Amino acid sequence: REDRATWKSTYYLKLVQLLDECPKCFIVGVDNVGSKQMQQIRLSLLKHAILLMWMITMI
Repeated sequence: REDRATWKSTYYLKLVQLLDECPKCFIVGVDNVGSKQMQQIRLSLLKHAILLMWMITMI
């Protein structure tokens, strides 16, 4: 298992790559959203979008 700094760096590089490749981007905050509702949202978007989720702030 990689350490936290390596994981964050890899995640950041993936984010930058997706921002370069995708013509449109939609970034949202999901505070106070239940896990069941979040799962339903993810499943409904899965066929139509690339989902990249982060549970804590990066900075």
